[in-house]
Amino acid sequence: MQKIVNFRLILFLAISLCLGIATAYFFLVKNLFFAITIPALFVACLMFFALYKKSAKGGRFIFCAVFIFVFLVGALNFDVKISSYKKADLDNHYYSVTAKVDSVKKTEYGSYAVLSKAHVKGNVEKDLRYKIALYVYGENSLDVGDIVSFNALLLDKDVTYEGRFSSYDVERKIKYTATLDASEVGLKGKDLNLFEKVRLAIRKTLSEGLGEEEFGTAYAMMTGEDEYIAPETLSSFRSAGVAHIFAVSGLHVGFIATALNFIFTKLKLKRLLKAVIITLILIFYSGVCGFSASSVRATIMSAVLLFSAVKGHKYDKYVSISLSCILVLMISPIELFCAGFQLSFSIVFGMFLLSRPTSKLFKFLPHKIASSLGAVISAQLTAIPISLALFDEFSTIAVIVNLLFIPVVGVIFIALFVCTIIGGLFGIEAVTLFLPGLALRLINYCVNAFDFKTFMVGGLTMGGFIVFYYMAMVIISGFIRCKKCLKIILSVGCITIFGIGSAFTTIKDVRSVKAYVVGDTTICATLVENRGDTALIVSGADYNFSTSRLKRLQSKVKDGCIERVFIMADGINPNKFISTMLGVFTFDTIYYFGESDLQKEISFEKSFPHLTLKSIKEGNAVELGEGKAYYSLDGNLITIQSQRYKVGIFACFGGDKVEYASAVADYDLLIAEDMAPSIFALYKPKQEIAYTLKTGYKNAQTGGTVQFLLA
Repeated sequence: MQKIVNFRLILFLAISLCLGIATAYFFLVKNLFFAITIPALFVACLMFFALYKKSAKGGRFIFCAVFIFVFLVGALNFDVKISSYKKADLDNHYYSVTAKVDSVKKTEYGSYAVLSKAHVKGNVEKDLRYKIALYVYGENSLDVGDIVSFNALLLDKDVTYEGRFSSYDVERKIKYTATLDASEVGLKGKDLNLFEKVRLAIRKTLSEGLGEEEFGTAYAMMTGEDEYIAPETLSSFRSAGVAHIFAVSGLHVGFIATALNFIFTKLKLKRLLKAVIITLILIFYSGVCGFSASSVRATIMSAVLLFSAVKGHKYDKYVSISLSCILVLMISPIELFCAGFQLSFSIVFGMFLLSRPTSKLFKFLPHKIASSLGAVISAQLTAIPISLALFDEFSTIAVIVNLLFIPVVGVIFIALFVCTIIGGLFGIEAVTLFLPGLALRLINYCVNAFDFKTFMVGGLTMGGFIVFYYMAMVIISGFIRCKKCLKIILSVGCITIFGIGSAFTTIKDVRSVKAYVVGDTTICATLVENRGDTALIVSGADYNFSTSRLKRLQSKVKDGCIERVFIMADGINPNKFISTMLGVFTFDTIYYFGESDLQKEISFEKSFPHLTLKSIKEGNAVELGEGKAYYSLDGNLITIQSQRYKVGIFACFGGDKVEYASAVADYDLLIAEDMAPSIFALYKPKQEIAYTLKTGYKNAQTGGTVQFLLA
């Protein structure tokens, strides 16, 4: 077997663990195809491994048994975590709560706090193992370490949210939610652990020594917390492809380890003592950063490198990343489905695979430049499919920006690290942070000065063909041992399958007409996208509705512009609705049902001179892409119709007072709310969905932004 692949036991154990966790996940989400295919292929590969050679079969069967054991450990560990999360329900009762604030983020309406060490008294009295997500409306001064008390309805979270696995909540052990006004939250004291004290000390030093904008950037670089960065600045960093400097990872840990190694080498410390001290410092720093997956991974890899040097062993990068992967997933198997883990581990592994072959393409350049190019390009090549899957886009200029940016960031990060410690200890942060502040100001200016969004590419759908992309990477890297000719044939074949398959799925996705249904207790809306022509149908909205669900549709709308908005419910004020929504989208024309109300239209156009408000009488149609949209049933039903599909959307009117059409229309999709059972029973559509939770029906409240392919 060693002649076929560069076999490393730890690496294949890590792969077995990941496959076991993935299998348990697919059973959880009821995807039986992958739930059966993954273990079947795993067993088939083990059989091939065991029977490949006649010699040493006994040893090979032992290895297979170990792999199966690790596979089962991964699956069972995931299942135990999920079962524990599910069993922690409090059954949605009111409780008197005392808890500690773990983290706080400011929102447009108040704060979002995560609470731990909660004690509840109500239907039951006990200490909670899981955390509470508390939404506080209004001005408040909540901060990390505060002990708070309040009375509230604690709602249980499920393992799925908006139709997807809630990896973030389950991994962070956030099980309950509560919503309160700021006046309803009482402060009872403070309780900070060592890591929190250090993090707050860093925050205090940076805030006193830097300007507001530089402080946000510096604090994110040092701790991974980006809550103090202006949204437009953070967006610019992401568009430039360098937002990874705000996720404490191998970049940051590597800078610190290199600097400490240089200092301790100059001090002539023994290798073992040097390795122990540096590792302890890195572990402490990872704790300050909340033991994120990327910081833990980087710390373990640095420790393996340091202790390998002590023993005189050759450093094996695949063993180090595999060992860190195993440790992280044994502690929390849910990490496998978190964006941070996926990006962190896959990019590093991709760099290990492709850096050397990529660097060879630039052998005409100086060695250091060629190596840097190889590392950056291989990282970007690995990240592209994951970025498309997670964020629907990637930056085409990221390679160039990173080559120019990372060396500068390295110098600034170390200077910032040292100056923060000295400034905080001696109270001279304004002096020590002056030069780092200037450098950060220059970085922010450069990133904000250019419109990097021009270089963002999206709209590509790869589906399962992404597997062939990464198979090609593994083959090209030389990890699989085969003749050069066969390597070329296999890699070209994989890339060809990936290219054709991705092109096919992308074209199919672009040509299809899609409807996105959004619903919660404050707003119900449907977005219909038809080859660039977009309409938002608002079926119901409270006066103070939440825009959080609608913001999830931003990636579905080209340039954030919705051509047409149809308002259905009589209680929706167009002026109030548009003024709130302009922070999310831009619009062209807004339609309402009935006779033209000249006073309403003049008032609207005075408030929004760049928009148009129009009335539509029953039966009149508006062109929408290939089809048309029209009101009926006294404005309680909007029908969007073309030759290929027909969608019916009912207003969230409540009660049972609407006279339905006697003739049953043939709808491909029908969307309704309060009267969903009677509506669906009468119209008998091919597909049906309720906006909010309705027993027996798909619904957008628990199913999230539900996508329907209409044609």
